[in-house]
Amino acid sequence: MVEILDMVQEEVALTTILTHLETSIMFLVAAMENHSAKYVVNMVTLQLIAIIDLIRLYQPTMNNHLAAMVATSSTVGDESWYMDTGATHHLTPNLNKLNSHTPFAGSDKVMVGNGNRVNISNIGHSTISSTSRFLNLKNILHVPQLTTNLISVNRLCTDNNVTVEFFANGFVVKDQASKKALLQGNLNYGLYKLSSSAPSRRYQDLDDNKLAGRTSLTTEVPCMSSTLQLSNKADLWHFRLGHPARKIVNKVLSACSLPPEHWTGVCEPCQMAKSHSLPFTLSESRASQPFALVHSNLWGPAPVVGTNGARYFVDDHTRFSWLYLLASKDQAISAFLQFKVMIETQFDTKVRMLQTDWGGEFQAFTNTLCKFGILHRVSCPSTSQQNGRVERKHRHVVEVGLSLLAHASIPLKYWHFAFQSALYLINRLPSSVLNFSSPYKTLYHCLPNYSFLRVYGCTCYPFLRPFNRHKFAYRSVKCTFIGYNSKHKGYLCLNISNGKIHISQHVIFDELDFPFAKPSTVQPPCRVSPTHCAIPLVAPITPISSLLTSLSSPSSELVPISDTSVSISSFEVAPIPTTQPSHVPSPCHPMTTRAKNGIFKPKIFLSPTETIFHPLWEPNSFKEAVKVPEWQQAMHLEFEALMSNKTWVLVPPPPNQNIIGCRWVYKLKYKPNGTVECYKARLVAKGFHQTPSFDYFETFSPVVKPTTIRVPPGFVDPSKPNFVCKLTKALYGLKQVPRAWFTKLSSALVKWGFSMSQTDTSMFVYCNNSAMLVVLVYVDDIIVTGSSSLLIEQLISSLNSCFALKDLSPLNFFLGIEVLNSRSSLHLSQAKYICDLLQRAGLSESKSMASPMAAGPVLSIADGTRLEDPTLYRSLVGALQYCTITRPDIAYTVNKLCQFMHAPTSTHLQVVKRVLRYLKGSLFYGLSFQPSSSLDLIAYTDADWASCPNDRRSTSGYCIFFGGNLVSWSASKQKVVSRSSTESEYRGLANVAAELTWIQSLLKELFVPLFQPPVLYCDNLSTTYLAANPILHSRAKHVEIDYHFVRERVLQKTLDVRFLPSEDQVADILTKSLSTQHFLHLRSKLTVLSRPVCLRGDVKKCSAHPVLIFISLSSFCVNMVMHAGYMHWGENKKEVYGERMIEEAEKIDSERNDLVGVGRWWCDGMSLSAEWEVEMWGVMMSMTMVMMAKR
Repeated sequence: MVEILDMVQEEVALTTILTHLETSIMFLVAAMENHSAKYVVNMVTLQLIAIIDLIRLYQPTMNNHLAAMVATSSTVGDESWYMDTGATHHLTPNLNKLNSHTPFAGSDKVMVGNGNRVNISNIGHSTISSTSRFLNLKNILHVPQLTTNLISVNRLCTDNNVTVEFFANGFVVKDQASKKALLQGNLNYGLYKLSSSAPSRRYQDLDDNKLAGRTSLTTEVPCMSSTLQLSNKADLWHFRLGHPARKIVNKVLSACSLPPEHWTGVCEPCQMAKSHSLPFTLSESRASQPFALVHSNLWGPAPVVGTNGARYFVDDHTRFSWLYLLASKDQAISAFLQFKVMIETQFDTKVRMLQTDWGGEFQAFTNTLCKFGILHRVSCPSTSQQNGRVERKHRHVVEVGLSLLAHASIPLKYWHFAFQSALYLINRLPSSVLNFSSPYKTLYHCLPNYSFLRVYGCTCYPFLRPFNRHKFAYRSVKCTFIGYNSKHKGYLCLNISNGKIHISQHVIFDELDFPFAKPSTVQPPCRVSPTHCAIPLVAPITPISSLLTSLSSPSSELVPISDTSVSISSFEVAPIPTTQPSHVPSPCHPMTTRAKNGIFKPKIFLSPTETIFHPLWEPNSFKEAVKVPEWQQAMHLEFEALMSNKTWVLVPPPPNQNIIGCRWVYKLKYKPNGTVECYKARLVAKGFHQTPSFDYFETFSPVVKPTTIRVPPGFVDPSKPNFVCKLTKALYGLKQVPRAWFTKLSSALVKWGFSMSQTDTSMFVYCNNSAMLVVLVYVDDIIVTGSSSLLIEQLISSLNSCFALKDLSPLNFFLGIEVLNSRSSLHLSQAKYICDLLQRAGLSESKSMASPMAAGPVLSIADGTRLEDPTLYRSLVGALQYCTITRPDIAYTVNKLCQFMHAPTSTHLQVVKRVLRYLKGSLFYGLSFQPSSSLDLIAYTDADWASCPNDRRSTSGYCIFFGGNLVSWSASKQKVVSRSSTESEYRGLANVAAELTWIQSLLKELFVPLFQPPVLYCDNLSTTYLAANPILHSRAKHVEIDYHFVRERVLQKTLDVRFLPSEDQVADILTKSLSTQHFLHLRSKLTVLSRPVCLRGDVKKCSAHPVLIFISLSSFCVNMVMHAGYMHWGENKKEVYGERMIEEAEKIDSERNDLVGVGRWWCDGMSLSAEWEVEMWGVMMSMTMVMMAKR
């Protein structure tokens, strides 16, 4: 029902109401005859509502006029919409208001307030634009006789899931789910009017209090203070509040029941610190509740000595901010986790969304945020305006902090105190975005205590009598106020004479005097004797790296990250020159120091605008690499190589084709001494964008379907800017490439007479009556060695004719492994890799340990407390796995640590650090290979029954020696639970037997004779009997059948199992933690020795002689390949040494549970021919120093 009223006098209004009532009754009587009861009830309700609205509206105004309703009889049209709570439909007299319309075919009419019925011409739809979405106006009735547009409140709320809140001076339309304001209207002559024009601003932060006419500030009860009464001088309050805007000062004065004042002066510190450019477009969006959206960003590094940066967290709803001072960017994630815990504890809520930029320090947040279910919203690249909340907070804090420093003439080295005080003040200042309410009040629902504030940097006198050593000591000392304490409800007072900071609540301030603005003339306290010196320090300064600004409660707002304190001397400042009286005694001790003699260490200062560039850096993107000439040259070399190889042709983008992107990958290649050998840039395709069965069919067979990629960044052809690259040859990154490349290479080798090894498909062997060649292929690295240098040169020439080759120099350092060739041994170590690992873990200056693990209880999953962020643990353990390539002495410890990858604890992390400290003390230890005339294979196996306290599974380990040198080892937890020690030992025995079988097969392919079966030593007598006895004992009936092949090997006399006393068991070091003395003894048995001093002497190259090479890749291991280069004779002895070695390893998955370290080496003396024998050592070693992961 729509009511129509005219501007009439009160008597006319009453007559109209009665006429309306009479018409309504007649209408209802007619309705009862022609309609259902439900319809009649609805109409009665509508009529009553209309009558009540008429009575309310026809109240006399100030001039005894009545406010007119929207549908007047005036001929003057109004384009605005009016809200009508009594209308059942939307109505408009203007057909242009409808986006789409059709003629009205019904017979219904619109009844207005005076009882008249008007015709409906059309019906249609329209929309109204709001701040975030469109509101639909459905089934709008076009009534030409009306003069005003009406919105049915009922229809608007039902069709758009919104609510409408009416106030005395306007109304607000809000989203029902999020309570977000969408539209706002004003009260116009007693009617709620919605303007037809687009609003000049977006009403996303509408305040109900403003619409209701209520003020957001209330007067606070004055608080106790240790200084004078509050002054109503505006300039003084401008200084106290940290130099805010003048309207903010007036708001605070109003809150403190002080009259506002006006001044026309110019604040010089504000002009010096707050000069800025024009602002960007204002974003007025706001979260619906606290911590639903938190903004974060980093600021720094600071140009003045102190912390390297600061991290801010800003709550989108309350605008409350937290400040964390960090020593480096990598502390950002730990700061966020502390912030998250603080929010959950103090406010009993959770952070739901975090908005940051896409800086490198925030990219590591992804996994952590996903773990906690926090959405991560990032701004577009190079678009800091999208993170405007916290970017603006940076500027606000810096400006206020610099204003505080400038006003008091405080040196910039105290900037961190000023910034914390600035944020303390900002959180308490009224904000226009909060309708001039403060973030503190919005968050804690109470006013801050403004009477506690003082002018920053002013003179203060803290009460120090409780800390005096004698009664004649002064009760106070002149200090400078530099901030508010983070743990106490007190003030930070800096004693300029000695650089100490006093914390006290009992402080008298002189807010018009600033000590740093002029030289101090205060006299220091009189010293009576050395044993009665006054120690005025109340508490040490909190370290800069641990300073934290975070509000936990109204009374205690600043909570530090840690309680760790450092020496005050690191924060002391040089005293300001003072005028001292002649009677002041000198220090009582006669000590002579460098300072007294004028000897000082020279200080090196760096200009804040000066940038240090370190070229030893691997860029993450083309944008970073293009700025460095060395990387530009590396990219040009790679591009020229691809062009010379005719890797692609430029074609127009094909339709319906998945065009794959590409990127540059950068890597530094190092020399043995750690210096950079070359800058390597490689173009790789983004193969993860390929679609199975569309871009490729099988990854283990070559395919002929071409792949299209985008032109590499930085090498776009100007004449063909929109073309793409159609690959004609393989490119790194595609899923088809590895097998296609291997197939092409293996086909060429087989064509030249090589045969593929059956034990390792990556090895190819060529043998004729006079010579033998061995080729080992690992991805795109080809290893060639043999007994004839002529054949080797011919093979290299043939390969070079088909593929582009690069000859490597004699190897001393590769993939972190250092190779030392001496006249008597070959030594492999990883000193540089371990140093880098210690640096990453922050243990470079730590004390070394004698063993990797203390003898005692075995680690369990219940030890210690769960790590909140296991990233560091997993990273360090994964890196330690690679160390076991040359350090089998840590294989057992690393194996145990790998078992807790899913849930590491603080105890496990301590063990990781102990392993690193052990490696630091044995930095130059590694595998050593000595000459030997024996070709015997000897193995040791041991098992620690039910050693795991979590699942009672056993740990088994073995080590295999060839020619007295360690070539293979393993330390792993068994997959099943053993019922007895004999069973666990027997399972370990089977694993070693399988490994020995594989080694024998490989030696046979390389024509290496074994004159006697391998010997396998075990310290369990029952196990040795079980392996040799063909009768099935009851204790072994349940053991898997495949384990009984050990017995078959023993019966065939291809394996000799022998008993060994436990005290002689070398494999003990691979199954349990030992005492330091026993551990060091067994470590030497594993030939893990210190690097020898090597003097090459007059070793000269001579002609090559027949040599047999041992090259292998385990079929069940992750590949790690090593090979020796050309073999040469010594001048004086018939000795052969490997002059060049190449090795490579794949990265190890650090999240696997178990570790098996296997190394296969060959170092022997053997008969090469019937004419002469040669004593050989350190010859070829291609083993897969393996880290195989068992689940």
